[in-house]
Amino acid sequence: MSSLSRLTQDVTELRNRVGVGHGRDRWLNGVRPHHARPAAGAAATWRNLMLETLGDPEAPWRI
Repeated sequence: MSSLSRLTQDVTELRNRVGVGHGRDRWLNGVRPHHARPAAGAAATWRNLMLETLGDPEAPWRI
């Protein structure tokens, strides 16, 4: 779980460094689809885990 949590931080840092957010008007060079696919997959894995955890009727905060 800690590795997955760290991965989400890394994806955020990648987005901040090379994305068009924060007022940038273009992508930085060097990021190719083979870089983006694993980052998007990691983000989707984290999202799925969070949604499944929130939907868990036996989650500790529901007891």
